[in-house]
Amino acid sequence: MNRVLKIHEKDNVITALIDLHKDDHVVCDGQEFTLKNNIPAKHKIFIKDLNQGDEVIMHGVLVGKMQDLVHSGDLMTTGNVKHAAEPYS
Repeated sequence: MNRVLKIHEKDNVITALIDLHKDDHVVCDGQEFTLKNNIPAKHKIFIKDLNQGDEVIMHGVLVGKMQDLVHSGDLMTTGNVKHAAEPYS
């Protein structure tokens, strides 16, 4: 059973398909990391370390910019990501 889902190859976040728990191990694209938080189903998890100002890519498009340093396995929140979007034409 898959516990997480990555939608697009450019994504740097994945979606929890079930409730996951702090210290669980998750594998994505052959990379294993440890969850830093409890992650409710449908919430997003960072799959790599990101610095303040880095782009958050979900479904292959820009959805936000980092407000703080995060590490792989951290929960994506409205506190650590500020909404941003690519221009639409």
